[in-house]
Amino acid sequence: MPLEEIAGAKNDYNLNLPRYVDSSEPEDLQDLHAHLHGGIPVRDVEALSGYWDAFPQLRSTLFEQGQEHGYCELRIEARDARQAVFTSPDFETFGVRVENLVKEWFATHRSTLEVINADSVPNDLIVGVGEDLIARFKGLPLLDPYAVYEQLMTYWHSTMHDDIFLVMNEGWHAAAQPRPTIVEKDGKLSETPDLVIGSGRSTTKYKTDLLPPSLIVNRYFAEQQTEVESLNAGADESSRLLEEYLEEHAIEEGLLAEAMEGDMVSKVLAQARLKEAKREGNDPDEVAALEQVVRLYNVEAAARRAVKEAQATLDLVTLNQYDALSDRDVRSLLLGDKWEATVVSRIANEAVSLTRALGDRIEVLGERYGETLAGLDGQLKEFDRRLALHLASMGVK
Repeated sequence: MPLEEIAGAKNDYNLNLPRYVDSSEPEDLQDLHAHLHGGIPVRDVEALSGYWDAFPQLRSTLFEQGQEHGYCELRIEARDARQAVFTSPDFETFGVRVENLVKEWFATHRSTLEVINADSVPNDLIVGVGEDLIARFKGLPLLDPYAVYEQLMTYWHSTMHDDIFLVMNEGWHAAAQPRPTIVEKDGKLSETPDLVIGSGRSTTKYKTDLLPPSLIVNRYFAEQQTEVESLNAGADESSRLLEEYLEEHAIEEGLLAEAMEGDMVSKVLAQARLKEAKREGNDPDEVAALEQVVRLYNVEAAARRAVKEAQATLDLVTLNQYDALSDRDVRSLLLGDKWEATVVSRIANEAVSLTRALGDRIEVLGERYGETLAGLDGQLKEFDRRLALHLASMGVK
């Protein structure tokens, strides 16, 4: 930027960057010829060249030569563009390249991260690993190396920096141990607990600053977690069946109408009405409906109780596992299962976001030029023909 422009009356030595950098989106030019005659302008496809560098076979999968020079046609329906992009072999290959780059980068620096101690300098660590990450992604198309770096730095400021200080101050094993949640003077919790052990007055709530319980569960108790999820699914299904039954019969003049209070039928109301209905003995269908709704309430309660008991058991073994962790275990969980997995996921999501934008853009172009003047004229003639037939059927010339 010339000094004269900065010093001029317009800017008066103001160094605010937005004054000098145009961050506005480029104008999306419409092609009148394509609107009239169809086809997608090749210039719009060429503007996506960064994607074709990353996905070399995708362009020919999506587009073919149009009837006129400078225009092409979609091989697919415009609404299917995003699915076509995400299911393409090119996208899968690119995703593997991104993941491998991140994993290779992390493996290079793992030995340095494994020896973090009280003498480590966090800023030196992040400078070294960050510069190397940028360098590795400079040769990859589509992804901006500095956008990749930004993903790392966002995670660094939100999580990794604090994790490193915990390890530096407490050591690997101690930093991983759960601690009681902080309670304010009025007895209220000032933070959300990660583990809750026991119930009632014997409840103890814990916070895990370094290793969240999900990492422990995924590593050591995957089968128990699957069981809890299965029980949860069963409980949800029992709730759904109960809700459907109530929606069908807990209505005015329905079989459960006499057990309703407002628009609700609780288990207590159903049981009370069931006793009355049996005593009256005049409507076996109502009795059967009341017995069914009480049974469904009991099934739901039993399912929820089973979930609660299984989760409590899982939480307890998870808590005990923290103390059994060695320094080596903590390093493996923190570096691999937490840091590496998160950075891989964040950078992969960056690629997915860009690819989603490609699918959206192709859909826009396909829909924009999908209807031509000739096509609209043909539709108008068809509507005229139908109208004439309708009028003729009514005796109108």
